[in-house]
Amino acid sequence: MQIEWVCQVCSKSVGDESGYVFINEEEALEAEREDSGDVDDDRPSAQTIYELVASTNTVSWKIVHSACDTEDDEVLCYRIDVERVRTPQQLLAWTAQLMDKSWLPWTNWSQTIKKVATDLGVKAI
Repeated sequence: MQIEWVCQVCSKSVGDESGYVFINEEEALEAEREDSGDVDDDRPSAQTIYELVASTNTVSWKIVHSACDTEDDEVLCYRIDVERVRTPQQLLAWTAQLMDKSWLPWTNWSQTIKKVATDLGVKAI
C-alpha cells in the first residue's frame, strides 16, 4: 500500500525525490511559546489536553514539489522527503520520531495522518 502525496500548490502527484511534507518549524515553535506562556523551566504546562486541542495556534503541514515551495530559504523548516513516508509503516515511524518534538501538539499532524488514512480506505475508529 503506497501513499500518494499531492502538491498543495499545483495539485499534482509528488513523485519520489521531487518534493516533501514540511512545516515551518519557526512558526510551530512560536505557537508553542505563545500557548505555554514562554516558561523558561522544564515544568509541565498547566494546560489541559482540551485547551491544547482548542488552541488557535495550529501550524499546518504542507505537501509540495520542491519547485512549488514558496517558503523563504532563510526560514527554519522541518522537511520529510515524500519517498521517506511512502508507506503506512514509514509514516508510523516518522510519527514516532515527531512525537519527540515539543512543538508537535501545535501542528495539524494528526489531521494529516487522518487524511492519509481516509485516502487509503481506513475507516475511523
